[in-house]
Amino acid sequence: MEQYWMARLARAWLRFRQWPVIGQRAAIAAACYAIWLFSIWLYSLGLHSTGEFIGIVSAFACIAAAGGEYILRGALFLLVWWLRLF
Repeated sequence: MEQYWMARLARAWLRFRQWPVIGQRAAIAAACYAIWLFSIWLYSLGLHSTGEFIGIVSAFACIAAAGGEYILRGALFLLVWWLRLF
């Protein structure tokens, strides 16, 4: 029985990896956003530390999935360019 579920999971993962990269990033970002909303619910239940931790981790993961490294690289490039001018 366990092998059946592992085989299904492997097939689903292989199908997911065949998606275009932008689709993969969008799906991961949407999942991270859903986890972030779940962390808000946990926080409202009184699980403050758990909600904060899961919220911070999922927020960073959502930023990374949405291409945050390109935004940071562009911002650093503009900063270096600006500092060379003055």
